[in-house]
Amino acid sequence: MPSSIANNTVMAPSGTAGQRHLIHAGTSWWAFFLTGESPTSRLMARQAPDTDPATWSTETPIIDNYDFGDKNGSPPPDGRTFGLDVVPVMSGSAREIVHIAMGSTAAGQPKTHAQAAITSTPFSDSLAPATTEVLGTYQTIGLDGVVTGVPGAQVGGPFVVFDFGGVSQSGTGAAEGRAFLLDDDGTGSAQVDMSSFALAPPPGAQLIQSRALLGLDASKDFVAVWNDPGSGLRASFSPSIAWAPTTTLDSAHPPPDRQWAACAEQGNAHVLWVSGGAFYQQWLPSMQSSWVPMVAPTGLSDAVSDLFVACGAGAVVVFAIVAAPSSTFAPGTIVMSSLTAGSWSPWSVAVAPNYMGPSPLHRCYLSGFDRVVQTPQAHVGLIWTESAGSCDATSLATLMTAIVPAL
Repeated sequence: MPSSIANNTVMAPSGTAGQRHLIHAGTSWWAFFLTGESPTSRLMARQAPDTDPATWSTETPIIDNYDFGDKNGSPPPDGRTFGLDVVPVMSGSAREIVHIAMGSTAAGQPKTHAQAAITSTPFSDSLAPATTEVLGTYQTIGLDGVVTGVPGAQVGGPFVVFDFGGVSQSGTGAAEGRAFLLDDDGTGSAQVDMSSFALAPPPGAQLIQSRALLGLDASKDFVAVWNDPGSGLRASFSPSIAWAPTTTLDSAHPPPDRQWAACAEQGNAHVLWVSGGAFYQQWLPSMQSSWVPMVAPTGLSDAVSDLFVACGAGAVVVFAIVAAPSSTFAPGTIVMSSLTAGSWSPWSVAVAPNYMGPSPLHRCYLSGFDRVVQTPQAHVGLIWTESAGSCDATSLATLMTAIVPAL
């Protein structure tokens, strides 16, 4: 059952598919969002227990000392200015650390990372306000789709975390896509800017580049994927920190910016995208360095506007928003298909459209937690933006969530 989380004029409150504005930690789902509080926006959170995922708590401030964007300024606050990931301090721990990569719609803000701790008891989960740290002398370049990633399998700190976004070096103004290597001591209160790596070329006039950053395993391997307006999807693989040269996945079939997504399972990375009405998939097998084409979903004749994927043990689940009317699905329907044992299931309805009068509300910026969660059945958490007007205009928008069966 869909739930409303927030209603305000923040642009794209659900962020991009790789930013994880909805996570699962402890025995709860957590939704993160900006509010247009004066003088600057604040990062807030709401919680829903596994036992009642349609009932959300009141909002709690997480970060209120960073300028994500002035609600009275131009451009306005935008949900694509932060990304999250979460990792247990150690296997079976009752304490999990939420990592937050932060940006701003206003160029020149210090590039910053934050951590917040979620503590679980047999009766409830609680989230403490975040601590923040500036990343060297780098500054934001405006809206850049910043993301963060943690190890895919963690058994105890210290461990590494990466942030990946667009930055400019203070003093030179040179813009580039850069990954920041951070060290987490496992306490939720300290991280150190150890080093950074240039991954993407200067973005030029197009500052919005959707990104994904996946932690593959405990051996500190990561995959960064981004959408380059000149050559389509590009990726870089970090075998134990030293990032490999950039790979172009498929220059012949570049996707629109909201029609691709990535996830990881058991050390394997998966990227799915839509181009020219067709689906494509490539994967990076565990402990390998070359991407391999893989069978992609078929049978969806409807035009889709947004894509999101989640991974579980040996399974990949893809979600899409239907954008055009057809005999199969109504516009605004969120549909899904699952890959198990090498084949994709038929498309089915994950979330029915929401009507205002005779027409469905616009849905866009589909995202969620990119891992299948056992609660105790297999579920995927989705989050998206819903509006009566255009999703790309500054208008009143609603942030929506739904926890849906994975298979």
